[in-house]
Amino acid sequence: MERELKLQVLEADAWKNILSHPLVDLAAVTPRPMHARYFDTSDHSLQRARIAYRVRLEGEQWVATLKFAGAASGGLHERPEWNVPVAGPQADLGVFDDPELVQILRPYLHLPLAVVLETVFERRERSLTGSQGEHLLLAADRGEIRVKGETLPILELEIELVRGSVAAILKHGADLCAALPLCPESESKFQRGMGLLRSTTRSSPETQQQAQAPKLPGREPAASALREILIVEIQACLAALRVETREGSRSNFHDLRRCVRQLRALLRFCKPLETDTSTHALRLELATWFHRQSGRRDRDALLDHWQNHASEFQLSPAPLTDALLKSDGESANSAGSLAATLLRLWAHLEDSDGFSGSLSLREFAERHLAQMDRKLRRAEIDTDSAEGRAEFHRLRIQIKNFRYVLHCLAGLWPAKDSKGLMKVLSHLQESSGLIRDAQMAASHLLPLGLEAPSELALHAGVLWGYLVARKQREAKKFRKSWARFLEVSRPWD
Repeated sequence: MERELKLQVLEADAWKNILSHPLVDLAAVTPRPMHARYFDTSDHSLQRARIAYRVRLEGEQWVATLKFAGAASGGLHERPEWNVPVAGPQADLGVFDDPELVQILRPYLHLPLAVVLETVFERRERSLTGSQGEHLLLAADRGEIRVKGETLPILELEIELVRGSVAAILKHGADLCAALPLCPESESKFQRGMGLLRSTTRSSPETQQQAQAPKLPGREPAASALREILIVEIQACLAALRVETREGSRSNFHDLRRCVRQLRALLRFCKPLETDTSTHALRLELATWFHRQSGRRDRDALLDHWQNHASEFQLSPAPLTDALLKSDGESANSAGSLAATLLRLWAHLEDSDGFSGSLSLREFAERHLAQMDRKLRRAEIDTDSAEGRAEFHRLRIQIKNFRYVLHCLAGLWPAKDSKGLMKVLSHLQESSGLIRDAQMAASHLLPLGLEAPSELALHAGVLWGYLVARKQREAKKFRKSWARFLEVSRPWD
């Protein structure tokens, strides 16, 4: 079974510095040339069977490799793999003599195979020994993927587990992400190549598998079940982070913040199960990253409102849009610091007994969701006074946390519908978010109108006035949804 963590390099210009960094230390290693050819039938029979077959020149030796579909989430790849030295680059599935493989490959042995993609790169690698005796292999790959005349760059690090626990590669990956412009990558070179092939032809089937959420057996101990759910949430955060680093749109950033918020809500929910304080520091790191993004979140919200509604006032969105974009500050090593925290948390869950308790998952969930519910019901709503605005913001966070935890655990009550409660919580979250946008708008928009009257000052004033007026409408909607929230049935009642 192959187990490795892939880390994509985010800044191509940093390659030399990455190789010479003490944690990598591969600059002086002589690179080994690699040239791989991936084969399949004309109708992609192997891909449909979730089989990847390649023949690769590794230095001076040709090696045939078979990989079957495994798991790939959060940059961690786990899949069965077989390697056989061969004489040359020709395709021949008959070189694999493992009895189990012979049976699996029998339907494909006499089918004509052709190259579907190639990877050409140079690899530097060295062995690492961990503090607990773990044996890891660190590799740095630079080159390209070739498909039908098109190319994609290869610029990545791989940490392969030779001996030891999965936590060892997660910890080393965390150290690398904290120090260097790296981000976990869930797509293999083959998957990236197939994505490029799909963009050039419609004859290639989808090959990437999405991570499956764990089942929720209510009788399983809460400690072990929630540990598995947390790992899935961490993997979702890492996937959202990779998309955000690749594309960087406001919607990608919003999706990432939502994933991190949901993970933080679930971690807080699990706090009664903790047996030590080791998770506390990681929760603080997540909170620190999250709050550092608050300014960007607020400016993105204002940008969305303005770009969606400027035309209603027959105004050009450009001046205010440009001003808000210019005020968007840099988040130092934001992606790396978040990736490092997520990987450390994942490693902690993999190799520690930090959770314990006698309650089943259903018992724990129902008890603590009911506690969150009672606390919410006691809230007083005031969106106008300064003190009330602070209390309302805390209420908004409580609503989010309640909704996110319920979303993760709704499968515990398959015979009872939680859609009604989820729907009203969604309405409350939406209305409270719009009220919050109006409350924070002044701190961002007023400074733009402090100078002499200008087009920018006019636009800032128009947007502020629009949000204040909308706040009154949303406050009424919120109170109506709140009344429904107090009455809607709970699946655990």
